[in-house]
Amino acid sequence: MRRVALAAVFLATLGVLEASACSTVRFRFTFGSDTSTVMHVASGKPCAIPLRTGARSTFSGVTISAPARNGSASASSSGVTYQSKPGFKGADSFAFTVSGTNASGPGKATVQVAVTVQ
Repeated sequence: MRRVALAAVFLATLGVLEASACSTVRFRFTFGSDTSTVMHVASGKPCAIPLRTGARSTFSGVTISAPARNGSASASSSGVTYQSKPGFKGADSFAFTVSGTNASGPGKATVQVAVTVQ
């Protein structure tokens, strides 16, 4: 029974470590203006930034506007995912542009992401 309890604690700890392998500082974007955020990610692990809009805004497209130098960033209909090159540790960055519509009409916003790979 003690082995089962130790195994459960180990697996729970592993899950916490895995969950902490990716974090992004919350940010808001407004069409017509640019913003930035910070990401911390474990080397070689993917880290996703899901996109959400407010009640009066919708987004219609996401594109990578400045690629990462030490990894890759990819856009999807629900957000952006970054993954460093295996074994890389240090600073990286990328930017993505969100297109959509708000109360003022169509617009774009660019988000600069400063990445720390650990």
